Amino acid sequence: MEAERPVAAGNWLYLYGIVRRSELDLAGVKGIEGGGDVFLVRGGELACAVSPVSRAEYNQETLTARAQQLDWIAPRAVRHQQVVQRLLATGAVIPLKFGTLCSTTDDVRDILLARQEPWLRLLEFLQGREEWGVRVYADANLTRQALEQECPATDGVPPASPGEAYFLKKKRQKLASERMLAHLAALDDQIYGRLTPCAVDARKGSCQGSPGEPSRLSVLKAALLMNQDRSAALEEIAGQLEADYREYGMVVELTGPWAPYSFCGGLDKAPASDGTARVPEPCGN
Repeated sequence: MEAERPVAAGNWLYLYGIVRRSELDLAGVKGIEGGGDVFLVRGGELACAVSPVSRAEYNQETLTARAQQLDWIAPRAVRHQQVVQRLLATGAVIPLKFGTLCSTTDDVRDILLARQEPWLRLLEFLQGREEWGVRVYADANLTRQALEQECPATDGVPPASPGEAYFLKKKRQKLASERMLAHLAALDDQIYGRLTPCAVDARKGSCQGSPGEPSRLSVLKAALLMNQDRSAALEEIAGQLEADYREYGMVVELTGPWAPYSFCGGLDKAPASDGTARVPEPCGN
């Protein structure tokens, strides 16, 4: 069992996740800065995995500036996730967002004691469950062709001049684009409805295009909270969706299993003026 430590002057505590109090051994687990300095702060029946970080390096201003620096944030995000996954391997965990800080072990303990009942209920709800990410894409050209075959455009009276032909072409393109977006919105609901029955809970996110692939249309982004024995069912549904919507060039991407970030509350990213972190209501309990 890793012993609790005082916080040296000039340091914050960086918080990873909340678990049930146990004799979990975190010796040798690398923290956000790559050192084997992760330990548990215990309060009542809860514990929080933490490690010390420099206040000069981890403050609101610095974190905001470095959020755009991929070479700085990427390895630390990976190490944050590795600690959370280590906690998840031992049972239920309430994962905290990247950059969650607190001033002292006493402050962390006070937070754990103040939120005993809701967080214990949430951990009970999360036991044996994990998060899976779902992204669904369609090929723009194939989708456009499929829609045209289903409902071909009618030309009506041919244009009388090249200028008329140009504006008519633009109008048709605009109508086709609007029709495709409306169709994708309907597909979003249909696909989400087919995915959610295998999940305990689900969250739908906002869709964004695939970077560098303008022909790849984002149809659905969702997070599913799954019982650990249901991943095969999810993979089967994903394969069936790709087969059923083959004419759209549909691709269903699954990622996971992850700690249930989308189904938990968390702490604010920086300590408040009195040195403690504010605690919003956790969701999912």
